Amino acid sequence: MKRPDNLQEYISNFYVIHGGSGVNGFNSQKYNYIPNIDKNLHIITATNYPGRNYSNDKLINHPDKLNFTLLELENFHCFVDKIKIVLDFAKTCNESYIMWVDYSDTVLPTDIPDAKKILDYYNCKLLFNAEDGYHIPDHPCIDKNYRHSYFKKFKQDYYFKYYSEVVDKNRIKLHDITKLPYDRSLNSGVFLGEKKFIIKCFEEAYKYMIDDYNKGFPYGEQDDQIILRYMQSKSNDIQIDYLNKFFLWVYGRKFNFPVESWEHYDYFNRYSYINLQN
Repeated sequence: MKRPDNLQEYISNFYVIHGGSGVNGFNSQKYNYIPNIDKNLHIITATNYPGRNYSNDKLINHPDKLNFTLLELENFHCFVDKIKIVLDFAKTCNESYIMWVDYSDTVLPTDIPDAKKILDYYNCKLLFNAEDGYHIPDHPCIDKNYRHSYFKKFKQDYYFKYYSEVVDKNRIKLHDITKLPYDRSLNSGVFLGEKKFIIKCFEEAYKYMIDDYNKGFPYGEQDDQIILRYMQSKSNDIQIDYLNKFFLWVYGRKFNFPVESWEHYDYFNRYSYINLQN
């Protein structure tokens, strides 16, 4: 089924919209739909600034429609705490699938009837949202001192190994699939996965993050997105929704790209469809 050229006409059909430019529209309209979610899926988010996102706040206390847990924290250490939160929650969760959504800039516009079907589409156990291009992840709350120490110790750009090995591996894998020269990369703000695999994956990620940076990358890295991209490079069980079948990262210009642009929300999907038909 061909999706419309105009993103605005289709935006409410995604399972998760991620990014302030997309979420603000839903919040300004006081979008009140409570989605029906696969009963075997538990959605989790966390914040130390509650009451800042109408779209997620309204999902609390609707157990007949969805399993949704909002954890309100006093403090939040980006992003080591996020990995630990998901890991601890997964170990006590009764459902077989878990979805994480960043609290402040996500919205769930529609029903999610079958978590397994989403993962099966990409033949994976853990699926992340995809963003356009390959940018160095960063967040102002991350203390950068360990990166400066890393640079002094190893006498090289901290991201040398990250870009030359991790990014290149992920780029090659995606290019082999799409036959396109354009990059899409893992965004850790939204992901869906099998609970058992998340536990295994996040136990490994957490050990890297709390370890000694003197061992070299990825040990001691504090940015979860960098760690998870590293793990993606090692495992075909970790994939990204590069076709934007289920999730969408939305920034202001995303609404204005022409269909010929690789940054158009449906470009990768249409190119893949054309290849299949031929």
